[in-house]
Amino acid sequence: MVALIVERATEIDVINKLTEAGEINIDTTHEFNVNYSGDGVHCRAVMKAGFTAHGEPETLKIVCTVEGDFATEKITSDEDKKKVHLDCYYMLFPYAQALLMRLCTDAGLPPFYLPPLEMKEENVMIRP
Repeated sequence: MVALIVERATEIDVINKLTEAGEINIDTTHEFNVNYSGDGVHCRAVMKAGFTAHGEPETLKIVCTVEGDFATEKITSDEDKKKVHLDCYYMLFPYAQALLMRLCTDAGLPPFYLPPLEMKEENVMIRP
């Protein structure tokens, strides 16, 4: 079991230098990492996600970093860490997604939709 204790935005980076209406190609970015505490029952997840103009990040960039502190059942193995990693991602993602949509509309843009990554345990890498 994983429970979100608190989430917070720790960094917001917005550049909107679009000068005229029109089509723009958008690249999305996702970075996600979980750091486990020494007590075996807490962790901190950090997600950096957002949008940039394809090939022109100096023209349009909306990226946020969101952290979440979690309480977990006792983590005793790498398999436990992989399960916790997935749970943390899917619990924290909606906060980052909503913040990004709000930042877009506040910047005068349409609320770009950031889809979640499809994460699987076998793809989670645990660092020693």
